[in-house]
Amino acid sequence: MKQIILLDIDGTVLQWQANLAFYCHDQGIKSDYALQMLLNEDFVEPSKLFGVSSRLAEQYIHDYNMSDYCRTLPAYRDALEFIEKYKEKYDFIAVTKFSKNPVALSNRMYNLHTLFPDAFKDIYSCDFSESKSEILEELKHKYRERIVMFVDDQVSNIDASIGIFGSSIEHILLTRGGKQVKTWYSDYFQVESLMAIDVPDNSLPF
Repeated sequence: MKQIILLDIDGTVLQWQANLAFYCHDQGIKSDYALQMLLNEDFVEPSKLFGVSSRLAEQYIHDYNMSDYCRTLPAYRDALEFIEKYKEKYDFIAVTKFSKNPVALSNRMYNLHTLFPDAFKDIYSCDFSESKSEILEELKHKYRERIVMFVDDQVSNIDASIGIFGSSIEHILLTRGGKQVKTWYSDYFQVESLMAIDVPDNSLPF
């Protein structure tokens, strides 16, 4: 039985912002911030990104996630290399703040299963405005000692996971572009590429 690596998706495995400029253009929205996200991987608040109220910005994100723009998002090169390197030894489970909508989830599954065949054992998703804590609690209860690592590019998600798993698994904060950030905890590693992660070469004794 394989051990499990929990992987965030947007900003870690897939380039969520890759087709955003096309979406903005087709919606008549200025694409300045969408293009900025392509250049530097910076997070931009949805209301600033779309130039509307927070409530309307959420609707735009839901619409984008459910659209064909999000069905064929490209993967980061290091994600392709990392998952290909370890998928025979480990099961991957996606832990994503994408959507609970069936159409959006279908987009995500199509995207991941096409680019990473036979790699992802399961996909867990909450809405982008929700915490991943509930998902992480469920995974801890379901898989217990099989989970060995959680990788995410958002400090809040790393903090939530450390609060649930403690030091029983490795926590990796991915900082594309070399951004230096701090969490409330110190029990994590910070890397700029997935290929910089030192994955333990071991397996469960059953």
